[in-house]
Amino acid sequence: MPKLNDRLDVQSISAQDVESFNADGAVCLRGIISDQWLDVLGCGIERGLENPSPFQNIRTRPGHFGRYVTDTWVRHNFDEFRTFCDDSGIAKIAARFLGLDQAQFLFDSWIAKYPGTMMRTPWHQDTGIHGSSLIIWIPLDPMNKDTSLEIVRGSHAWGRHYHSERFDDVIAAAKAEGKRAAPGQREPERIPDIDRHRSEYDIISWDVEPGDCLIVNALSVHGAPGNYSTTPVRRYSCRWMEPGALLAPHGDWIAEHLLQLSTGAPKLQGAMEPFDTAMFPVLPANADA
Repeated sequence: MPKLNDRLDVQSISAQDVESFNADGAVCLRGIISDQWLDVLGCGIERGLENPSPFQNIRTRPGHFGRYVTDTWVRHNFDEFRTFCDDSGIAKIAARFLGLDQAQFLFDSWIAKYPGTMMRTPWHQDTGIHGSSLIIWIPLDPMNKDTSLEIVRGSHAWGRHYHSERFDDVIAAAKAEGKRAAPGQREPERIPDIDRHRSEYDIISWDVEPGDCLIVNALSVHGAPGNYSTTPVRRYSCRWMEPGALLAPHGDWIAEHLLQLSTGAPKLQGAMEPFDTAMFPVLPANADA
């Protein structure tokens, strides 16, 4: 895929945006993703739907309406996502919120929820990194608060690590193999039943349009409703970390990827080791770019 010249405008990010991110664990940036890059991401998702990767999953439960599709490691499998991560300037946006000149790519994914999908994305953290990390969540379709990402305000500062219920058996197996919490950190806990006690939490969300994006601290507890609208909703997410961050021996996404190793995950990463920069590049390659 040819390199595109359009660069996202990191200069439009204000000090207030960064302050809100640090205080709340999430912030919404309006109109920062250009139409050109939205087209690239949309083409990548459509190509993924037509030619599923080994990591694509249909998460719709038997007997449920709608269709809920996810794919991970997409930068490794589709040129559209590699070009976006490497050439759009999205790494500079990640670095801005990490307080650095560069950011290290971790992994990316997309979700497509079709009308009538009742299954929600469960409350979780994108934990598992010994160091600072964040998520850039990009909607490709208009979403109101009924379908958009929800974040528990301030949960990134709770000092707790959670795993969601669907990963319990995998994490128990990982612990049996001797994989424990990182030094100075607790082992993961079961996440609270937030939906049953929503009034006890300060939950924030936004009506979003294509071009907007959310910057979310990876330790923020977040999830998303099903899709009760009449149109599909697609979103792309890329995760970034501070260069030199280590893989901690805990966390939901690690457990999920352990399940995928037998189908050719990019790399079996050792706990408390730095990430291979060939597979997890530090971007932009030139910090002054």
